Amino acid sequence: MHDALTDLHAYVLLLDAEWQKLGERIEELTLSNSTSTECFELAQARLDMAEELAALRKTIALLRADADAAGSLPAVNELN
Repeated sequence: MHDALTDLHAYVLLLDAEWQKLGERIEELTLSNSTSTECFELAQARLDMAEELAALRKTIALLRADADAAGSLPAVNELN
């Protein structure tokens, strides 16, 4: 279970970094007054990614709670 949680944490960090990059690109397009479909597509991708991040964080919290209850992992602060 520890390996699975570690892998999930790493995946969340990667997705979060990509989410940030998308936000920066959307801001660049917005500041340039672009009304391109790229901006819309990036915004949709960022929204989808935010939903995936929320689901992954919830899954991690549930797995950690199960692992903590079983005594297999030390307690740590919950993800954002």
